[in-house]
Amino acid sequence: MDVIADPANVKHVWRADLLSKLAQSQQEDGHWVNDADRFEEGHPVVVTCYCMLAIEEVLPAMR
Repeated sequence: MDVIADPANVKHVWRADLLSKLAQSQQEDGHWVNDADRFEEGHPVVVTCYCMLAIEEVLPAMR
């Protein structure tokens, strides 16, 4: 599914939205980190791996 609707029925191209959010949250030196440390997400190496895996899944579908 390329487009999803949120509870207010606003349509989203979720892959583009995800990439945009990841770009906004990436740190200046290239890593990601989450302020909440649930599931080890306070560790930059772990979160950066999660983000790279998400990007790896999203980009091929957008080409």
